[in-house]
Amino acid sequence: MKDNSENKEKNNNHINKNSRIPLYMQVKDLIINQIKTGEFRSGDIIPAEVELCKMYDISRFPVRQAMLELVDEGYLERTRGKGTFVSNDLTCIKPISYQSKNPLLGLILGNLTAGFSGMIFSGFQKQAWKRGYFTIACCSESSPDEEILYIDRLIENQAQGIVLFPCNNS
Repeated sequence: MKDNSENKEKNNNHINKNSRIPLYMQVKDLIINQIKTGEFRSGDIIPAEVELCKMYDISRFPVRQAMLELVDEGYLERTRGKGTFVSNDLTCIKPISYQSKNPLLGLILGNLTAGFSGMIFSGFQKQAWKRGYFTIACCSESSPDEEILYIDRLIENQAQGIVLFPCNNS
């Protein structure tokens, strides 16, 4: 039993069952971290769900949910009869050592009442997270002055990128 806990600490495979963070998100974060640190490389096979359950001492449901999301986000690929592998297309995922000290991206929308604003933000946030960035969304209420204010604040906070949907100033 002692060897198992030492092994968990050595591999940073610790799941905090008392955390407010759902178990599947903890598993997902651990695997993403292992990919970003190079512990898992492109093409490497990921342990089977049953093995991950034993490794993390949790039930299969959170492991399965984490794996499905990692496949959906492009980190992993599943091949029927062979297993789950780290994606061969990880060009957009930078190792932690190469990431900016402030991995922040900003999104400025003219208004939030347009039906597609939520879809834009959801897609923006998902793709940014997949690439290791945090996001901040701002609503300019269709005011050019507000847009300038948000752009300035994002630049001051060293945002690595800003996506602007300019207001219609006609």
